[in-house]
Amino acid sequence: MFHILDRAVARVTIIEQPDDYAAFMRAVAETQEIVPLPNYAIVVIANHWAFVVRPETSHRRSEYFRRWIIWHPMHA
Repeated sequence: MFHILDRAVARVTIIEQPDDYAAFMRAVAETQEIVPLPNYAIVVIANHWAFVVRPETSHRRSEYFRRWIIWHPMHA
C-alpha cells in the first residue's frame, strides 16, 4: 500500500468552493475509468490531498497519478 499526497506551495488554499471538490472527484472518477487503481482512502483538504492506494504494479501507480495530475488542473 502507498500513501501519496501533494500539498500546495506555501500551504496556500487550492480548493475553496464545493465545485472545486466536485471537480477533484470527477478527475478521480474519470482517471479511475482509464487506469483502475484500488483506492482505500482519499482525503481532500483545502491545501492538500492524499490517497491510500494498493496498485497491482508500480507502473499502474505511476500511470494513474500521471494521468490524474494532468487531468485535474485542466478541468477544475
